[in-house]
Amino acid sequence: MPDPTQIPVLRCGCGRDAFARRSGTPRNPGRRFLTCSICNLFIWEDLLNKYAEDMVFYFHSASIDCNHHLLENMLHVVEHGLGHLPITEKLVITQQV
Repeated sequence: MPDPTQIPVLRCGCGRDAFARRSGTPRNPGRRFLTCSICNLFIWEDLLNKYAEDMVFYFHSASIDCNHHLLENMLHVVEHGLGHLPITEKLVITQQV
């Protein structure tokens, strides 16, 4: 399990740690990027961060959507009773209540 007090290290395709560097070009002055000289990895840190934020939002939204469907199904069961469910599902629902 990773140490939550340490900044995670990106491992590139060759299995080595990618190194953080700063651009010194006039076009991207001071812009940080990650690189590996072994497998030629190059990615701007801000783009990687944006991708990670988008993925967190995507999975969070999917989790909310899944919970919404689960709640709708449970509401349907409560509103219409347990009569139409197989006996195993009735046992699970009554034990959870």
